Amino acid sequence: MRIDTYYAINNGQFQRYDTLRVVGVDMANDVSSRLERMSGMLKRRGFILPAFEIHGGAKGLYDFGPNGGRLRTRVNQ
Repeated sequence: MRIDTYYAINNGQFQRYDTLRVVGVDMANDVSSRLERMSGMLKRRGFILPAFEIHGGAKGLYDFGPNGGRLRTRVNQ
């Protein structure tokens, strides 16, 4: 692991960002873990909801939640 530091101007202020990089990790595992974390976050925040999984039906199908529906409406405008 290593920590990379970079600087950027954000809203007129000079800020420092430190990023932690894991060197030598299999990229497939990294991508799948990112997708799992992203889908978990979207479920918790109400953007997507499991469609039939809660009733014991098909898994992997999702409906838009309240926040996801609003986002979809704004994108389509």
